[in-house]
Amino acid sequence: MSRSVSPAPVSVVIPAYNAGRFIQKAIESIGAQTLPVTELIVVLDDCSDNTEMIAASLGARIVKIKARNISAARNAGVRAATQNWIAFLDADDFWATDKIERQLKATKRFPNAAVVSCDYYVIYDAAPIALSDKELRIRRESINCPVIITNEGTYFSQVDGRVLRWFEIAPQAVMIRRDVFETAGFFDEQLIYLQDIEYFARALKDHSLVMVEKPLVYRRIRADSHSVNTEGKWSAYFSIVDRMLRLPDRYPHLAGEQYREHLKFVFASNERALAEKRHLNNPNHP
Repeated sequence: MSRSVSPAPVSVVIPAYNAGRFIQKAIESIGAQTLPVTELIVVLDDCSDNTEMIAASLGARIVKIKARNISAARNAGVRAATQNWIAFLDADDFWATDKIERQLKATKRFPNAAVVSCDYYVIYDAAPIALSDKELRIRRESINCPVIITNEGTYFSQVDGRVLRWFEIAPQAVMIRRDVFETAGFFDEQLIYLQDIEYFARALKDHSLVMVEKPLVYRRIRADSHSVNTEGKWSAYFSIVDRMLRLPDRYPHLAGEQYREHLKFVFASNERALAEKRHLNNPNHP
């Protein structure tokens, strides 16, 4: 006789806007977890396709808003959630089957952890791509604050700007203890792009992080995605870095300085992308 597994005390929040092409894969990856979750909430943000029908048929609890804003959708999901831990998944992404089990195991090893994240694969058009050995080495060498490294995860009792910069925390990969929202607040609904960078920096000002250094999430990069707007992301990044530098007490030590350094590195690539876009729109432009 097989032994039943008690669900993890996790509410999963999926913000969705006309995600009928992808939502089934996302929900099925949650249902396939080796450690099942207690609750799945799909926040429909002014959807006009079959997203609701698919999500409801797969057992999701439905919350509806009309904001056309992913931060507002995530916040609505958090407010509706009932469990101690809240995990996010974008509607066009999906999880490895052991994602929740590994993250809960990390919280057992580090019970003070308030934010749990993991690495992820990026899917363009071909096979999933993970961080290279070189990138992992550079990331590890960047650590300049107290850290405990174990098989279950890499634990930072307090993060600084270097950790934020080099250990990227993606919404699809994160699991957050619900009391963090009570102390750090919610996602900033005024930010249209890169809201996660600002929020996780703010959340980790006074909370600890454990990073499961294994890719447990599959993140799609699509040509029609909201997140590929280079100009919008550039403007948002500049605004967020400016905020961190002006209001350093709201964020971990050196957050603004480290993101400003990163800004210098990405400036050239952003400018190249914008130049290519301008050339495609106007081939005769020099």
